[in-house]
Amino acid sequence: MDNKTKVEKFSAALVDKLFVDETEEEQEIIAYGLTVVCTTIGSFLAIIFLSGLVGITPLAITAAVSASIVKLFSGGVHAANFRTCATISAIIFTTIGWFSYHADSLIIIENNLLLGLVFLSGTYILYLYAPADVEEKPLDSVKKKSKAKIHSILIFSCLNLVFLILSLNQVASSYILAGLLGMLWTLFSTTPVAYKLFNRQYIRRCD
Repeated sequence: MDNKTKVEKFSAALVDKLFVDETEEEQEIIAYGLTVVCTTIGSFLAIIFLSGLVGITPLAITAAVSASIVKLFSGGVHAANFRTCATISAIIFTTIGWFSYHADSLIIIENNLLLGLVFLSGTYILYLYAPADVEEKPLDSVKKKSKAKIHSILIFSCLNLVFLILSLNQVASSYILAGLLGMLWTLFSTTPVAYKLFNRQYIRRCD
């Protein structure tokens, strides 16, 4: 029985036509990448639609972009299909945007305490769990895992630095909060708890 989603079937068919000279393994890698791109675009469209209904699209997109940048290197759990992924993304990031809009005056943001807490806890989580594998694209090389871990921590640190600079320059704290919460969502998605919540197999990294 074929358990592939429509997006996966579309990606595989497109790769078969456009990359006929590639090996089967290379085609699978390209098809997986194309599936991720299609899913990401669909998720962002769903986020824009839902967040637009409550008027907080910029904040929701800020959270989603921050989360996506970290996840590009850290990995993390994915929903089983495109529809579920887009729905969950829209709900999560719209909620983050709404909360950030109404909580931007919190003193914990103004004194940069939240920035420090997110940086310390996030670095520790990435050290423990990044890169978080998925069944469709496991990292079977210790060298690749180590490189991805270092990159994820560096990118996460750079984003925290960006948010600190924005905070010091009096940028609206609602955007900083949205970005931080977006990254926290990605950090959570790398943990075994998230995999259990989404009913996906947690692949323990090799040391």
